[in-house]
Amino acid sequence: MVLLHIVQHPTRESYRSITLNLLHSQFDSISLLNWNIRFSWLRKLGRRMPAGLRQFLSFAFWLLEWAALVALATTGFALDIQIPAPNQPRLFLQGSIEFVQSHATWIGVSLGSLVLILRIGRWFCGGKSKEALILDRLTTDALDKLRETCFPNLPANEPVDHNRVTVFRHSKCVFWIWPFRGVFVPWGIGRWPWSGWLVIFQRSGHVTQSRTTAFLAPDDAQHSEGVAGQAWRRQVYRVGQGERRLPNLRGVHYVGYPRSIWWRIRVFLGKTSPEIEEHLATCMQVRQYAEATHCSTRFVWQRIRKARPCPTSIVAVPLLNKNKERWGVVVMDSCNQFECVDVHTPEFRRALTRFENWMHGCNATDA
Repeated sequence: MVLLHIVQHPTRESYRSITLNLLHSQFDSISLLNWNIRFSWLRKLGRRMPAGLRQFLSFAFWLLEWAALVALATTGFALDIQIPAPNQPRLFLQGSIEFVQSHATWIGVSLGSLVLILRIGRWFCGGKSKEALILDRLTTDALDKLRETCFPNLPANEPVDHNRVTVFRHSKCVFWIWPFRGVFVPWGIGRWPWSGWLVIFQRSGHVTQSRTTAFLAPDDAQHSEGVAGQAWRRQVYRVGQGERRLPNLRGVHYVGYPRSIWWRIRVFLGKTSPEIEEHLATCMQVRQYAEATHCSTRFVWQRIRKARPCPTSIVAVPLLNKNKERWGVVVMDSCNQFECVDVHTPEFRRALTRFENWMHGCNATDA
């Protein structure tokens, strides 16, 4: 209605009215068209983006929104400026003022519409509701109890992130994958958002809560990635058990592509050094780790570059919904000598059943 008033009466008062109306609803976007109820599915799609990207977009939309509001108020102010006669001295920026006065109607409509669009964008990138945050906290508590069963012999002061329990949900369509698996294609060559993916749903503890990790779990299951992907296509899958633990990559330093290529050229020319030999041995360890965990060496090097832990023992178990259909995978990983217990023991099966019943009660397996 306010935009229609500007079209009919493009005056300073009408611009002041729309600016005040938009400012009044600045923090009332939740009630705007009751979008939280009508379009909750759209907001869930926005929450699939990494938290850092959502925060950046939300801040950018907020900044542009205030810039549009300032431009809207400036347009209303320009309408009251009197243009001097041709024989009088020209005003500063008189050409811009004349343009604004002659196109005030469409400038006002465009800026008002832009503010609404940006506010929709902020709503789309908004965080979780209080109810969803409470449910996440309760689910994390349930995972912490499962973690106590998986790692019963942990010392009291052992870091939480050295032994984790993570739930991956299978999603048929994922539009955002980070980091990119290809130079120009985020999902990798020959793969698409609808290829089928395992994305992080919830993780135990209060640290390492980043949810950017995703594993390919397509219908052609032989191309499934990671230990989670192997558990999705099979049953229980375990690597790094007992004496056959995965290579310890904790002290490995990342080497960029230019230096790595230069070192390989030197090896080809027969010129080596202790530093080059150490790097070649590290590359062999990374290759062995990637083969054992069914990942690409690029994926492992990305984790090393970001100083993220590469577990030395991983076990994954499929999760079932109320209809006894697979909906996800629970992964237990450890970066120390305390590996997960045998998942076939009665204690673990009871703990896993309690967790699955908890997820069924929250209707999390049906979302």
